[in-house]
Amino acid sequence: MKEFRITEETGGQRLNKVLQKLLPGAGTSFLYKMLRKKNITVNDRKADGAQILKSGDIIRIWFSDETYRKFAAENTAPKPADSRFVFNGMPEVLYEDDDLLFVNKPAGLLVQPDRKNGDCLTAQVGHYLLREEKADTSGIFRVGPANRLDRNTSGITAFGKTICGQQYLAEQFRERSMKKYYLALAFGDIPGESETETILSSWYVKNHGENAAHLYKGSERPESAVEVNLGIVPLSGDGEAVLLKVHLMTGKSHQIRAQLAAEGHPLAGDPKYGDKAWNKRLARQYGLKRQFLHAYRLELCTLSGQPLEIHAPLPDDLARVLKGEKLWEPGIPEVYGDRPWKT
Repeated sequence: MKEFRITEETGGQRLNKVLQKLLPGAGTSFLYKMLRKKNITVNDRKADGAQILKSGDIIRIWFSDETYRKFAAENTAPKPADSRFVFNGMPEVLYEDDDLLFVNKPAGLLVQPDRKNGDCLTAQVGHYLLREEKADTSGIFRVGPANRLDRNTSGITAFGKTICGQQYLAEQFRERSMKKYYLALAFGDIPGESETETILSSWYVKNHGENAAHLYKGSERPESAVEVNLGIVPLSGDGEAVLLKVHLMTGKSHQIRAQLAAEGHPLAGDPKYGDKAWNKRLARQYGLKRQFLHAYRLELCTLSGQPLEIHAPLPDDLARVLKGEKLWEPGIPEVYGDRPWKT
């Protein structure tokens, strides 16, 4: 028999979701069969998989050791010796409390592992929480990201350290209660007054086979298309390029990159949607090897309702381009080494 006690940090989850984490090798029908036969109980009573668990509840799994080992993954909680990952250090922590964690993801790092199970931000966060003795090791809760950035987009990534934190962030992103801002260097000239936001609206379809987004205007669009919106504010420009503050109002894969390209203003360094000649010049002059896109600010509240504003320092590779192109002007957020920047 195996016993698991629900804590304040792991409460609030449905029983079936917890069992899927504890016994990832078992199918859903098998788990419900075990619940019906009382081979899995909560507080020594027959349980429904839809039951919401609370602090103090005790799950007992009445399996033999051999049967339990068959279905329980050895890696239900992250372990420092997990051979799937190479821990290359934890990126900068921008803000942390008991429930929330925000880190500054570097370009080139996946948020979650791919099929090769290489290094990723989620694994690094898991190692960090274990090392600081802040992680749940029961297997009932797994830390995970609330938002995802493309591999070569840098900036703020949010994690819930507890179930309450995860659920809160998921609601904030789903309800669009938080404000998400990026810095983007785009091709061409976009006139506008500072701090006057222009809304760009399009219809979006993601082609998963191509791993590319397609944008449409007007009524001539596929039935599967969804409306996406961006707010843009030009910060500085020289006629060839313009630095934009981008307010991401909806959140779709490649949305900023594809939507600006569809408007005739692709991002600097973008290999998929960008201008090849411009990208080649920037790579030659500044060594820019990825799209100029950085998630630099989030505005939300803590779980207690206190206003919270997160800032992420601009990486050196992007700052080098701005300074070289003479687009660094008063009013543009500045870099303060390894400290958060200010606006």
